[in-house]
Amino acid sequence: MTRLGNRIMSQPDLFVGIDVAKDELVIHLHPTGTLWRVANSKTGLTTLGCKLTRLAGTACLRIGFEASGGYERKLAILIDRLGLTGFLLDPARVRNFARAERRLAKTDPLGAAVIARCLAALHAELTLYFHDPQAIRLTEHVRSRDLAVAQAVQFGNQLESIADPAMRRLIAARVARLKALALRIEKAIAAVVAASPIWQRATHCCAAHPASVLSSRHACRHECPGLDASPADRSRPLPVLLRSIGKAAQPVGPDDAPAEGRRSDAASILQP
Repeated sequence: MTRLGNRIMSQPDLFVGIDVAKDELVIHLHPTGTLWRVANSKTGLTTLGCKLTRLAGTACLRIGFEASGGYERKLAILIDRLGLTGFLLDPARVRNFARAERRLAKTDPLGAAVIARCLAALHAELTLYFHDPQAIRLTEHVRSRDLAVAQAVQFGNQLESIADPAMRRLIAARVARLKALALRIEKAIAAVVAASPIWQRATHCCAAHPASVLSSRHACRHECPGLDASPADRSRPLPVLLRSIGKAAQPVGPDDAPAEGRRSDAASILQP
């Protein structure tokens, strides 16, 4: 039984859209139109949790929020701890919904309202959010690894236009340090994957199928049966998850510095 299955069927539906920023959360209730703000802090989240708990006692509450560079994490933990029904919405999907409504102006109150209406219209198609610390840890590792590789590519490309030998040595040393960092992060990613049968299955699935095959959640379910069996799989879009793990599985070799006279890119940096 889902969390919604425990709700009294006669209770009215109430959709909560939360626009997340670094310092502030803007909350909009649909269809009542109620709007308020709280600080994105321990005190603000405590206040928000109390209000949401009271609302959950009088309505069938569904809460929607977007990924916001990690600023949504404390909110997600709160929703999960309180046992409320939450949905992590894809920002691109919310933007498309706003375009369909012809409401493209971006302000925090409008953003929260659009999230609430989008959730009201699409909640039957969405997957419940389950907080999975292991998935978050893996995501952080993959992002950090991607950043190190991107910076290595950027500095490596500069070597083509730098004539000063001392500057070239400095840049080459920076590239080497970034690649060493990427290798250390990859070892940490491998440890996280090895500790979870779910991520092991994802890694094997990604190795067995090209990215074009795993382009949708439906395709992932078909090609990799069982990956949707655990709530942990639902913490982020499955195709994105598999592509991220596949990218992280590509090794950064110690001798992959860009060749002189050849512009490097992520693919060449990652070649063994």
